[in-house]
Amino acid sequence: YMDVIAMHQAGFTQAAASLGTAFTIGQANLLRRYTQEVLLAYDSDGAGVNAALRAIGILRESGLRGKVINMSPAKDPDEFIKANGAEAFQERIDQAENIFFFELRILERDFDLSDPDSKTRFYREIAGKLCNFEDEVERENYVESVADKYHIGFENLRRMVASRAA
Repeated sequence: YMDVIAMHQAGFTQAAASLGTAFTIGQANLLRRYTQEVLLAYDSDGAGVNAALRAIGILRESGLRGKVINMSPAKDPDEFIKANGAEAFQERIDQAENIFFFELRILERDFDLSDPDSKTRFYREIAGKLCNFEDEVERENYVESVADKYHIGFENLRRMVASRAA
């Protein structure tokens, strides 16, 4: 409750709370009546990251786009706004991370990208996730962005995705 109250007091009046990890497909469908994009502002701890990952799946299932607001080093929006103010929070909103790249950043923690074998396994995981984009144009856009971000050859990644999708 305090996060939503703090955001409203700071002028972010479109904030709503799912009450922790209780975010449901029903809530997502309700949000879809009012918007096509949701910004997630969960706590920056492990439980908050897991809640964000779960919410991302629900957003996708309901057809919503999303971004994740980075609260670090603060624990949550209330703490962040109290410590840094509304202007700094707006900057975090403006810099919110695409949900797909948030997922990849969290996944990346499980791999040692300085080790070729681990790096290859990470790329395979990425290719598997890219297969989830049903729209070919959207998938190609993400393949291009991922190739650029992770320094993978575009054609190599494209072939890897194609072989995983088959």
